[in-house]
Amino acid sequence: MKVINVAVLIQHLDAFPGYLAQALAGKPTEQLTVPMGDEWSVAMVVTHLMHCETHYRARFDRIMREAAPFLPTFGPELASPLTQASLEVVIQRFRRERQHTMAQIYAYDEVDWLRPARHEVSGATTLGEEFRRVANHDTEHLGQIHDILQTMKH
Repeated sequence: MKVINVAVLIQHLDAFPGYLAQALAGKPTEQLTVPMGDEWSVAMVVTHLMHCETHYRARFDRIMREAAPFLPTFGPELASPLTQASLEVVIQRFRRERQHTMAQIYAYDEVDWLRPARHEVSGATTLGEEFRRVANHDTEHLGQIHDILQTMKH
């Protein structure tokens, strides 16, 4: 397993809602809610991110409660990209959900970050590796948003 730079990882997770807001700043909401062909709209990506947060926190809880728990993978079927809420509301909810996630992460100490688990796809993992998985997921979907926005310009 890779060495985790705790400070950098926490900084990314904490700052991500701001990165997301910056990427969307000044963009017309109407454009952000329209899917690009078979692809998700920006609003759908943000909604998916918002719904992921509760699943991530439940996963962290399991790692802390159980000895080396099995962590099934989840995707859009559980963390849906769909909602009736406006994009502004979804962004606010995501920010609030991430604040709850950060409060949970800050409650753990360095020893906790090493607690083992078994991920359905990647195998042996730790609580810290699961935090990194969230950061990677953030980065992947921020890239997706940038790609959508770039496509909209053409």
